[in-house]
Amino acid sequence: MVPDLPTGRDAADVALVEGWLRGSAEQVDLERGTISTVVYGLTADRRFLGLLDDEGRTRLWRLLEADPGWRVAEEGGVRVAVRRVPVGEDWTVATSGVHMMDGRGFRVAFRDRPWPAESAWGRSQLLVRDAGGEGRIELPSWVVHEAPWYRARASGLCVDVPGLGLDVLEVAPEQGRALTADGVRLAAKAVDAVVDGRDRLERLSGEPAFALLPAGTGALEVRARVATPVPGWTWVRLVTPTGPWQEAAVGRGTRERVGAGPGAWYLQGTFTVPPGPAFEATAEVWLRPDEGETVRVAELPITVPAR
Repeated sequence: MVPDLPTGRDAADVALVEGWLRGSAEQVDLERGTISTVVYGLTADRRFLGLLDDEGRTRLWRLLEADPGWRVAEEGGVRVAVRRVPVGEDWTVATSGVHMMDGRGFRVAFRDRPWPAESAWGRSQLLVRDAGGEGRIELPSWVVHEAPWYRARASGLCVDVPGLGLDVLEVAPEQGRALTADGVRLAAKAVDAVVDGRDRLERLSGEPAFALLPAGTGALEVRARVATPVPGWTWVRLVTPTGPWQEAAVGRGTRERVGAGPGAWYLQGTFTVPPGPAFEATAEVWLRPDEGETVRVAELPITVPAR
């Protein structure tokens, strides 16, 4: 039986991002009897987003899909490409797109359209919204009340031009917005590759491969090199003798657009599942082409690790 393309997002991912997008711009110090606000200054040229025409934007998304450093997925009907971070020879990012490390966190993502007004991104009054300007920009911050960033300050920048958007969100306890500046530079580099004609697709070396790793209590991560001959949506199923295991959660966490053509392409995703001991299963990789019928492109035995 051919499975349906997974839909929806994990509730934990939605809650994490929405928690970042709410808070108070004023921080009250009861001991000192003060109320403080913090505004960060950032000098960054955001005009690069407007350099691409329709053809250029198509090429950009083609490059983002093929680049292991970006994960192209969908959130609330919006196509997004969230930035991964390197881990050894691989790349990783949670399906929320949020990286958390050393008391700091960030998310950098391209979009193919504006956020819907009813979404957490669309209705937030805390984000700075920019139309692809240049020069210095002021980023008011707000106090995040979600763990583990108690009393840390967040700031967010949403840049929108026709047909393309960019979000850079950061939370950190210290002064400065170094991760925000880095995120803008990473996005500019991706656009520059298209503008300069450097649109060569670099496939991964070696044969297709599949790894399933523990990612904390009740969580797993897939890191795979998969053969996807044509463009489309790719996802994973874990099948036991009694049928698919946690099919919705695994599918949501691994649904991604990767490179297309001969060779192998990088697929990576995380998902939340019930804790339990290790067991044996079959990993299936499925492809829903943009044109044509859904097909299974890989099938191999796998040990689902304890989680």
